[in-house]
Amino acid sequence: WGWFWLLAAVAIIAALKTPLAHSELGATRWIKLGPVSFQAAEPIKAAIIIFFAYYVSYWGLNRWYNQLLACLLAIALLGFLFFFSNNLSTVIVLFCICAVIILSSVKKPDLYWYFLLGLALIIIAAIFVTVYLLMHQGAENFRFVRIRAWLHPEEYAADEGLQAMQARYAIGAGGFWGKGLGQSLIKFKLSYSYNDFILAIICEELGVFGVIVMMTLFGYLLYRIYKIAQNAWDIEGKVLAIGVFTQIALQLLINVMVVTSVIPTTGVTLPFFSAGGTSVVFLLAELGMVLNKDMYVFQNAFIDANGTLLVSLEDWNTIFATQYGNSKNLAYQNGTIKNNYLSTNISCQNINGKVYVPLREAVNHFGHLSMGWDKQMRKAVVAET
Repeated sequence: WGWFWLLAAVAIIAALKTPLAHSELGATRWIKLGPVSFQAAEPIKAAIIIFFAYYVSYWGLNRWYNQLLACLLAIALLGFLFFFSNNLSTVIVLFCICAVIILSSVKKPDLYWYFLLGLALIIIAAIFVTVYLLMHQGAENFRFVRIRAWLHPEEYAADEGLQAMQARYAIGAGGFWGKGLGQSLIKFKLSYSYNDFILAIICEELGVFGVIVMMTLFGYLLYRIYKIAQNAWDIEGKVLAIGVFTQIALQLLINVMVVTSVIPTTGVTLPFFSAGGTSVVFLLAELGMVLNKDMYVFQNAFIDANGTLLVSLEDWNTIFATQYGNSKNLAYQNGTIKNNYLSTNISCQNINGKVYVPLREAVNHFGHLSMGWDKQMRKAVVAET
C-alpha cells in the first residue's frame, strides 16, 4: 500500500490540469467532484507523509542508494507539484516535511553532508525559480509584488498590503485582554479574515492572553505527538508522527510570521482554526493515525489471575522483532518456545489455539532489553539497555 499513496499524490497533482480543476481568485488549487470540492494540497501532504513512513520502515535509509532514491522522489514530487499548481507555499511546507523525515531517519554521520546538500539544493532551486519567473512573467509577478508590499506596506495599503496592514491594526487594537469574543471591527475590513489571517482577529477579540492560551494548547499537542514518536513501537509509527509534527509546527510558525509581517504574505493556514473543511478533515485524519500508533501496543493480550501480563506470540513477533530485528523472533514448537539464536526456557500458555508468553519474562530473556512502566503514557515500555 505504500506506493499506492505515492501514486495517489501524483494523480491528485495531475488532476489540477484536467477539467476537474477549479479556480478561485486566479489560483487553481481545488478539485471539484460534482457538489464536493477540496483543496488538492491537503491530501497530497497526508499521502506523502504516509508514503515516506512506509518507505523508511520497509526499505530503510541505511544504504546510500535508498537515501538517494528518497531524495530524488521528494524533489520530483515537489517539482511536479510546483509546475502543475504554482503553489510555492505548499511546496515549501512539503520540502521541510520530507527533509525532516529523511534527516531524522539516516545515520548521524550523514547528517552533516545532507545538511550541506539540502542547503545547496535550496539555493539552486531558489535561483532557478527566480530566473524562471523573471523570464516568463517579469518583475510584475505576484510574488515579487508581495515582497515589495511586505517591504513597503504603506505604499500598497489599498491592495497587496491591505491584509498585512489591517492585521497590524487588529493586533494592536486587541491589547492584552482583547475586545471580547465577536467584538472585532477589523474583520469587516480585512478580506477573508476567516482564512489565513484568522490569528489577527483572535488577537483583536481575545488579546495577547487568548493567543498565549492558544499557543499553549498547540505546544501541548506538539509535545504529545513528539512523545508518541519517541515511544512508537515501530519505525513506521515514528516517521508518521515526525511528519505530522513537522506539518503542524511548520504551518503554525509560517502563519504566525505572516500575520505579524515577519515574512511576506503567503497562503498557509493556521491549523484547526482557519476556515476550510479540507484542511481540518485531513489534519484530524493524520492525528487519528498518530494516535492509533500510540494506542496499538498489543492486539491480543490479557492479565492472568496472578497479575502477569501475557501477550500473544504473534504480537511479540510483529512488534519486537520488527523493532529490534529477526534475532528476537520466537516460535512455538512441541509445547515450548524456541529462538534461533538463543536457547530458551520461556514459559507459555496455549489458550484456544493461540500461544501466549509472559511479556516481562520474554523481555528479560534477551538480556539487553528491559521493560518498565511509563506512568505518563500509561503503558509498558520496552527499550534496549
